[in-house]
Amino acid sequence: MACQSRTKSSSSAIDTVQIVNKILSDRNVTKDLIPMKDTIYIFKTRSVNCNWPIKTGSFNVMYIEPGKKNEDLIDLSPSSFYDKRTKIDFGKFAIRNDSAKVSIGLYKYQNVLIYDFELVRKDNNWAILNTINKTH
Repeated sequence: MACQSRTKSSSSAIDTVQIVNKILSDRNVTKDLIPMKDTIYIFKTRSVNCNWPIKTGSFNVMYIEPGKKNEDLIDLSPSSFYDKRTKIDFGKFAIRNDSAKVSIGLYKYQNVLIYDFELVRKDNNWAILNTINKTH
């Protein structure tokens, strides 16, 4: 299958991979992921493309395609709270010059955690400037 990438250049593909890896290895996120299995599931939304990683420092990454076949993985209703798979939804993913804003929802066994990240590029590497946990 060919890559249907929304990434406009190889440099923005590199940026995307660096940002995703940085977020998935952020201590605020990993403290919530550590007790879980070694595989996390990411909902495949418009911002997800073939440049996204299949492995981070600590986790294998699987992508959940929308559709009938994956209904049980996509289900976030209270009845799905017995599903122990960790699922991540990248909501907002905006890169502008040397800054980025990313929002994620982390769905794990009976918990929903929401994070907003502000990142900056310094010396061709992305760093997290600010993390806000919006979980109530």
